[in-house]
Order: sequence, then structure tokens, then C-alpha cells
Amino acid sequence: MTEKRGASEKTCPSCGTLFLCMHDAGCWCNDYRLTPKKLVWLQDTFNGCLCPACLSQHAVPSPGISIHPSPN
Repeated sequence: MTEKRGASEKTCPSCGTLFLCMHDAGCWCNDYRLTPKKLVWLQDTFNGCLCPACLSQHAVPSPGISIHPSPN
């Protein structure tokens, strides 16, 4: 049986923003797509997960998912 981890608060190594990491398959970051080259660059450049705003700057668009919310 695999134990599920709960959410944990992290600090973005790029901008310093606090955000919630849901870990593994249940995390919001799975909605973002990165090229293999970009993923390697991010792993080499930053120590840890990026916040949604910073990750969205590096992501490629995915069908049905907006990485930039529309203004209200």
C-alpha cells in the first residue's frame, strides 16, 4: 500500500513566494507541460519546485489548460 503525502508549504526558489505543493500525481503542477530540455534546465537552475506563476512562465500550452488566467 502506498502512503499519500498531504500538502506542504514551500517557498519558490525563483521569486520567494509561498505556495502549496500537493506532491506527486495530485499536484497542480501536473497541469503544466514542459519540454524535456526546459525540465532539465529548471532542475539544474533551481533547488526545488517553482510556484504556479514562475512555472507558468516556462510551460508550453496544453489543450484545455490556460497557463495565463483571463482578466475579469
